[in-house]
Amino acid sequence: MNQTFFQSFLDKTYEPQGLPTDYPVPKKEGLLFYIQRNQNINTVVYEVNIGQCNDWNLDEPMKVYWIKYNELQEESELNYIQNTLAYGYRSRVISPELVEFYFVSYDKQFFIHKKSDTDYKVLTQLGGQMAILTNMYVYAEEFGVFPEVKFVELFGICVETQMPSYEKIIP
Repeated sequence: MNQTFFQSFLDKTYEPQGLPTDYPVPKKEGLLFYIQRNQNINTVVYEVNIGQCNDWNLDEPMKVYWIKYNELQEESELNYIQNTLAYGYRSRVISPELVEFYFVSYDKQFFIHKKSDTDYKVLTQLGGQMAILTNMYVYAEEFGVFPEVKFVELFGICVETQMPSYEKIIP
């Protein structure tokens, strides 16, 4: 695959896949991907963290927060438990343009965060193919203090074919 094709592919905008029809889609500048759940329409947003000097903050490459879809569409930070047990991430800088990261709740799946000029994408293997991650859907059932995750669906766009990509993870 030549570099021009890959660059032009990364520059495109894609519509998310796999959402229930009544779920809102976040429209945020710098949006990398988002997570929605069966419990309600509130959304965990992952966006690129650009510092004061307009550079990518490699110490904390992504901002992660909730959009509470109420009348005000409030944004709020993750709480300690959400950040350390569920939606937080750990990262490792590979180069100034490339950061590897994984979720604190699922360390078997590795994601690559790739920078292209001023555009940022999250790349990972979905269904055995390299894809740009667009969104995730978590299905969980309430059991006591912590919900029990039954499955997670990952949605994206295949880098090679430009077709929708999908993977279902059953913990």
